[in-house]
Amino acid sequence: MKSIRTCMGCRERAPQAELTRVARFGSDLVLDPERRVAGRGAYLHGRRECLDRFGGTKGRIRSLRWAPPLEAKRRVAAELLRRSETSR
Repeated sequence: MKSIRTCMGCRERAPQAELTRVARFGSDLVLDPERRVAGRGAYLHGRRECLDRFGGTKGRIRSLRWAPPLEAKRRVAAELLRRSETSR
């Protein structure tokens, strides 16, 4: 059975393999595509619309139980977008 996760950008449910993990690392938000960072994680599609929505919203990420700075969210979204565009 495939693990299903929810994208923080579009709020759609998708198989975990289709999403990229984001994790809290100390007081920072980091991409975790290999799913190796210990602790709580959240997931994002690599689609521009998901990343724009995620990078433009303030507030708490419920699955991380934390409200990262808006700048950290924008940085992670930009990095994931860059990776998504270069992999095509």
